[in-house]
Amino acid sequence: MKSLQGAHILVVDDDPDTLEVECALLESQGYKLTCVESVEAAVAAMRRQAPDLVITDCAMPLQDGFDLLHRIKQDPELEAIPTLMVTAHANPDLRDRAFEEGVDAFLTKPVDPARLVKVVGDLIVS
Repeated sequence: MKSLQGAHILVVDDDPDTLEVECALLESQGYKLTCVESVEAAVAAMRRQAPDLVITDCAMPLQDGFDLLHRIKQDPELEAIPTLMVTAHANPDLRDRAFEEGVDAFLTKPVDPARLVKVVGDLIVS
């Protein structure tokens, strides 16, 4: 079982306001954060240091959360990292697709802070 204290989380969201809120919330819980605004920046960050968890927005320009999920799941060094996808689109088909493609958890924006903290904790210790 992994420890929550000091766990490293990579947060990916193209919306700087959402990124700032999520990162501040998780940092206040004692996590170490890397916060980036694109899939390419996320991949580069994972190459420098593999996180204990990746939280990604679903809809982003150029490459989206599914692109990032595919890159994680296809890389033997990264495939075991748990993933949480968040989206502003409350679409059951999108949620189903995310789970079919290997995401570990899925939340709809606006994300309740207490729910985010609980899901993150559950994913890190599992």
